[in-house]
Amino acid sequence: MMLRQKFQSLIEQEAGRLPLWLPAFLGLGVVLFFAQNAPVSYGVPLGLAGISAGAAWSLRQSSWRWVWWLCAMLWLGFAASAYRVQAVAEPMLSRAMNYVGIEGVIKEIAVQPDKRAKLVLEPTWIDDIAPPELPALVRISVRSTDIPLQVGDVVKMRANLFPPGWPMFAGDYDFARYFYFERMGALGYVMGHVHLVQAAPAQADDWRAKLMQLRLAVGQRVRSVVTGDEGAVTAALMNAEQSPITDATQEHMRASGLAHVLSISGLHLTIVAGAAFLALRLLCLLVPVLRRRGWSKKIAALGAIMLSFFYLALANFPVAAERSFIMVAFFLLAVLFDRQVSPLRSLGFAAFVILLIWPESIFSISFILSFAATLAILALAEDIRRPVVEFLGMDGWWRKPLVYLAGVMATSFVAGMATMPFVMHQFQQINLYSLPANMLTSPLVSFWIMPGVMLSLLLMPLGFDAPILTLTGQGVHYMLEASAWVRAWPHAILHALPMTTVGVVLCVVGGLWLCLWQTRMRWVGLSLVLLGAFSSLQQTLPDIYVAQDAKMVTVKDASGGYVLLGGFDDHRAAKDWLEFVGQKTFPDANNTPQNDTHRWDCKDGGCLITLGSQRVWLYRKKGEATCPEGLDGAILMRQNAPENCTPKAFVLDEKTMAQQGGTWLNIEGKNWQIKDVRSTIGDWPWHNVQEQMPPRDTPPVATN
Repeated sequence: MMLRQKFQSLIEQEAGRLPLWLPAFLGLGVVLFFAQNAPVSYGVPLGLAGISAGAAWSLRQSSWRWVWWLCAMLWLGFAASAYRVQAVAEPMLSRAMNYVGIEGVIKEIAVQPDKRAKLVLEPTWIDDIAPPELPALVRISVRSTDIPLQVGDVVKMRANLFPPGWPMFAGDYDFARYFYFERMGALGYVMGHVHLVQAAPAQADDWRAKLMQLRLAVGQRVRSVVTGDEGAVTAALMNAEQSPITDATQEHMRASGLAHVLSISGLHLTIVAGAAFLALRLLCLLVPVLRRRGWSKKIAALGAIMLSFFYLALANFPVAAERSFIMVAFFLLAVLFDRQVSPLRSLGFAAFVILLIWPESIFSISFILSFAATLAILALAEDIRRPVVEFLGMDGWWRKPLVYLAGVMATSFVAGMATMPFVMHQFQQINLYSLPANMLTSPLVSFWIMPGVMLSLLLMPLGFDAPILTLTGQGVHYMLEASAWVRAWPHAILHALPMTTVGVVLCVVGGLWLCLWQTRMRWVGLSLVLLGAFSSLQQTLPDIYVAQDAKMVTVKDASGGYVLLGGFDDHRAAKDWLEFVGQKTFPDANNTPQNDTHRWDCKDGGCLITLGSQRVWLYRKKGEATCPEGLDGAILMRQNAPENCTPKAFVLDEKTMAQQGGTWLNIEGKNWQIKDVRSTIGDWPWHNVQEQMPPRDTPPVATN
């Protein structure tokens, strides 16, 4: 009885907050679905969601109804994920294919800084693949093209094609899952030239093609007026196409904590909506009949919604901007119908809609950072609203500028703290000076760059956009200068290892608890976040890492760093591994510290590696392989092992690595601890391929 009374008392205290937990449990259902080893049908979980909702409705006068509502959301998230996996199912390439013919329609074009391009094709024909087995989309890298290409063109070429790749190692980002939900069944690069079969029609019939042509036209127009990285960044703020931005500029923006500015997110869309609302309302106030009838506010709200949606579509519907659009639309619709909307509830509704329609978004770093930052800022605003209003009500002209400055500092700090564990986990780095960098550039972005972007877009159809674009490009120049300046500060980036799975869960639960709870129990959430963040200190790195294609082998040296004993330091996996462990380059293996437990003796054909009590023979060249006599440890080789190879430990050869993926090897006493990708990714449709040796791709850019 006492427990029941405490529960009811708690429910009464948190009654206004409980609906905010519904999208959180929807997300929990999504996570539980993808935590399985294989997909299931959506029928049973959907039925359980209905039963739970019915039980909640029957107990609508009882506090226990919330338990059933939360169960209903959990099963609904599970069912939505199962349905989504089935709904987007398309054929995926099952093996690597070299120098095959491919013909298809260009759906997207992404221009690179070095005049290369990436084409997204809808294939109509691929050598040796029957039409029913053709992937829905294929992405092709083009080194150069002799002909101008546009969306809607039918082209043909010779290319090397690969299935979307597995994670580089257990726990790494799953590119295959990402491309599966993008309906991208193959990746590749052109061998030779791209040939135009049929030019795109003057007027595209598909609205997506029209939108893509508009995005490309906007980018080309901006870069023709504003050159260099300033033009590339200005164009990216309009159409979200970051490919033309050079790697150096992107690295400066990431290191200074300003990478979110490059991706169209809630910040950009909120500024556009706010500026549009104010401008339209001022114009409406100039019309007497609209002013007298009080229609100016409603017309401005409707126009701001329409302009915001156009901006969202031009940016190709990024997740962070979708969240912001739903929230902004909620507020503007409330203005339209003379209602008030809770910011936290509108955020919860945005999360509910996105997770229900695109449940895979929960694994997007853009989704995580966007919602984490926004939730933290709204929770802070709710707590300090009353004292800020009282402070502004006092005499003194200086109060508003002071509140603005304090607001920029507070929101930047809170958003940075809320997103830091996830940035550390995803990118293995901490941006030490993100707070001063955001303080320097926030006024620039809010009052110069983004208004210029919006005004340029409005004037572009009239041909009067060049002066505004030039002025906007100058503002972007100052922002890039600030990012490069902050990047040059000492220790601008600190390296960190990813959190454990339990640590990630603690950070998510703790963050939600801290922001959504109202009583003093909320501070328990802060402890959970700290525990989760510090779980990265419990991560251990392997003694040996072998890449999936068996072409790269790195070994831990006596100092704790890594040397490259097999493969090439320009291999994509080598670059990714250096970034993961926080090294700039691989040291010379001949001049690297060795001791009794970490040493190697390399000759032309291979290396004899000694780690503790274990020995490993590494073949560094392809060719005729023989097993070394008397080896009681393990063998690593690039070719398939001879049949007479029977070391006491194991053999990792090309065939084995293709089946099990990137592998970590740790030595614990006299035993080997092996952790490979295949044993952790489950039996999902995007992993069921015969051969896995694709080039690694780049994950979506973080936004908040």
